[in-house]
Amino acid sequence: MIVQTSLGSRRFQTRLKPVSGWPPLVALIDLMFLLLLFFVLATSFVSVSGIPVNLPQVRGGNVVDMERYIVTVVPSDRKNLSKPALIYFNDRQVTPERLKQELNTVRNHSRSASVIIMADKDVPQGVFAEIMGIAENAQLSVFLPMAAPEEKNTSVFLQ
Repeated sequence: MIVQTSLGSRRFQTRLKPVSGWPPLVALIDLMFLLLLFFVLATSFVSVSGIPVNLPQVRGGNVVDMERYIVTVVPSDRKNLSKPALIYFNDRQVTPERLKQELNTVRNHSRSASVIIMADKDVPQGVFAEIMGIAENAQLSVFLPMAAPEEKNTSVFLQ
């Protein structure tokens, strides 16, 4: 290539050659690992109890990051709700007396002093109130998860 300058004509040559074809695979693989790492770290790490629970639905709410001490309450028989409810602490079935001991242990060992109570919507309120009382006596904060409502085009009127 010849370039005209005020000093006359000079000849410039480059040692670089244009690259054609596919870009280097190492850069693409690095990019894929970075994207994978981003999506893994961006996901919510909420542990869900292994006991199936039908949560009541409410509007709004945020995910709270905390230690995972979960009390799960489900009816023992969905067809006959007069039977006593089953209580689980971190997926282990317990009695109310054993739950008191477990929650006192949580109070002594937990940084956040909190517990999540996942109660099925079919559980009688008396059982739920008893468990809330046990948690309050153990001086623990209680969080109640709720399911998001299904999207329906309904109007809500407040009085």
